[in-house]
Amino acid sequence: VCQSLDAEENHNITLEWTFTSKPDTSISALKILCYMNNDHKHITLYFLHDGVEFSEDQDKKFSGRVQSDKDALREGQIRLQLSRLRTEDSGLYLCEVDTGYGRGYNSCRVTVSGKSHLVCPSQIVATMGDDVVLPCQLKLAVDANSETVEWTKPSVNPNIVHFHKDGRLVYENQNPSYHFRTRVFVDELIKGNVSLKIFNVKLSDEGTYRCSIPWIHEEASIVLTVGDGSENPDQTINKENHNITLEWTFTTKPNTSISALKILCSLNNDLTLYFLHDGVEVSEVQDEKFSGRVQSDKDALREGRIRLQLSRLRTEDSGLYLCEVDTGYGRGYNSCRVTVSGKTIHLYTSDHCQLLK
Repeated sequence: VCQSLDAEENHNITLEWTFTSKPDTSISALKILCYMNNDHKHITLYFLHDGVEFSEDQDKKFSGRVQSDKDALREGQIRLQLSRLRTEDSGLYLCEVDTGYGRGYNSCRVTVSGKSHLVCPSQIVATMGDDVVLPCQLKLAVDANSETVEWTKPSVNPNIVHFHKDGRLVYENQNPSYHFRTRVFVDELIKGNVSLKIFNVKLSDEGTYRCSIPWIHEEASIVLTVGDGSENPDQTINKENHNITLEWTFTTKPNTSISALKILCSLNNDLTLYFLHDGVEVSEVQDEKFSGRVQSDKDALREGRIRLQLSRLRTEDSGLYLCEVDTGYGRGYNSCRVTVSGKTIHLYTSDHCQLLK
């Protein structure tokens, strides 16, 4: 019995209901009406009368998209395939059956979401010896736990960095240099988080990584840049429970549109603070520890500035903050080290990372 179905736009679903039939029941005796109940209006999906399908009674929105299985009718089943799903196909579907000696009906709620796509930054910066997360999120979020998630690095052979299938890591064919150094966030896969974590980053890890989700035909690439740790990033020190505003500047052209920007700001290359993709803030990717504590200034983006206010500071907010920007015609990144103390307050600012009170 069909109770509820979730599906994606442009995919197909099969609606199936059972009804009581006798061994000698003939299809020619059946009367079946299946329809979608939308705002108390009946939109006909399928109509069979005395064993004959009446396509002229079918609503035009379903024209050419419904296929019935007449063999299933002989087994007491109504089986209808609805193809090329649209979001407006969402709703309550009902099927009424008259076998000639009895009547019955059943229902099924269908929810069609927009096509999920992969959202990832174009570049990540890491320091040798640290751990790094290559963040990728399915938007709309769908459960990826039992599906295939493949991370590869085309420049190495074998090129498999991490292969997740049927709820586990498949070790076969994984490049030996990544053995015991990679993981996906298994508890987050159900939310569509397909990010990859690499432990103890090496200089040889630098390069392009590709995340592939075969079951939705999606893939994206991230360039990982690895530094040797000799850089001296700008530093700010602040007091617990206070607020800070981190500000970075980036090169922009007068006609640059916010919708062209991709920005990823993270803490220690592990916890996502802020993610903007094609001008849209993707809050699902933000780490839960920052939830409700980060406020961005979109007006500043038009002036070539990233300005983020982090409120209600905690000591665990201490660390290296990195912001990477892709303007569509160029890429860059900057960093800022923040130390949060419970007692003292000391500010250090520079041209790269400003701290505004």
